[in-house]
Amino acid sequence: MAPRRVRGAGVALVNMGELFKFDRISDPDMELAPLPDEGRAKWLLQAEDLLFARQSLTVAGAGRCILVLPASIDRTFESHIIRVRLNQEVSSSAFYYYFFRSSVGRGVMETIVEAVAAAGIRASDLGRLLVPRPPLDEQRRIAEVLGALDDLIDTNERLSASSVALARAEFRRRFPSFAESPTNPVPFTQLVDVLSGGTPRTSEDRYWDGEIPWFSIADAPGENQPWVIDTSKHVSELGLQNSPASLLDVGTVILTARGTVGKVAMIGAPMAINQSCYGLRSRSGTSGCFEFLATESLVNRLRTASHGSVFDTITRQTLERTYVQDIPQSERNGFDSAVRPLLDACRDLAFENAQLRRTRDELLPLLMSGTVRVRPEGVGA
Repeated sequence: MAPRRVRGAGVALVNMGELFKFDRISDPDMELAPLPDEGRAKWLLQAEDLLFARQSLTVAGAGRCILVLPASIDRTFESHIIRVRLNQEVSSSAFYYYFFRSSVGRGVMETIVEAVAAAGIRASDLGRLLVPRPPLDEQRRIAEVLGALDDLIDTNERLSASSVALARAEFRRRFPSFAESPTNPVPFTQLVDVLSGGTPRTSEDRYWDGEIPWFSIADAPGENQPWVIDTSKHVSELGLQNSPASLLDVGTVILTARGTVGKVAMIGAPMAINQSCYGLRSRSGTSGCFEFLATESLVNRLRTASHGSVFDTITRQTLERTYVQDIPQSERNGFDSAVRPLLDACRDLAFENAQLRRTRDELLPLLMSGTVRVRPEGVGA
């Protein structure tokens, strides 16, 4: 049984939120759980452990696998997670992590997924799965190739997080009273044009699977990545013409207004948005950096003003009736110029990571199937 969760004392607890948020986990901010001394040997995680989702609301999520990396803190795990600790003398944990990420590995996993009220797997069934076992040195070479790509992705994500943190700090330094206690208050809509989204008719196949990215809340990036550069669904030019949606330019800010409310991002490539979002376009001709950070500040104020009530929708009237500090256009332009290199760097890193992920995902099935082999160092072609 997993330790009882508490906040503020004990050992860092990897829960289902972390398991679905991270692919490889080290020591992110986590809840703490008390762990008796006599239970530490049994329950503490070690680097190279594999963690599997025992249950999920979807078949695709059941049996999801992540890899435990070294950390500076002790970590344990909750009861909805299965821990697997391989014999490192014959098996590479990283190899099997990538195996279960591959289509072949996913197919193997789905042979033991049971779908009743929710999809799930049993530890006993997981232990009986038949998986490939190439020589250990080959396992390690495959894991090193794929791990090197993931390491580059992680490095880029840390650089992006640092850049956006600097931009946010500069906004707070220059405009500390922007949303919380504005001087010379004006409606937020005096700074931006509010643009609506829409959804092409889903029954019309010609409207979908085109070249135009179509943003929904599922495409919202993480907190430390301000840019959206692609989406899970795409529409055709015909679909765009026959819906309320329009093509929005790079630098337009997206604000999610219903469902999961208050996510803020910038458009990194021309795209359309659905009707649960607003597009916020600069009225002063700036690149969108000022508007992005201003919108984040506005959302923080709206959350604070809710006083614990459900923050369930943002309407045009919300934006029209919410007053912020009137920042002269010259100051907006100056700020935008100052922070644009920081946020442009985040955009460049997002595109680089997208390419790295494509490369990794294309290599994954080829390496797992043996179609592509990794030669030992020093072995010629």
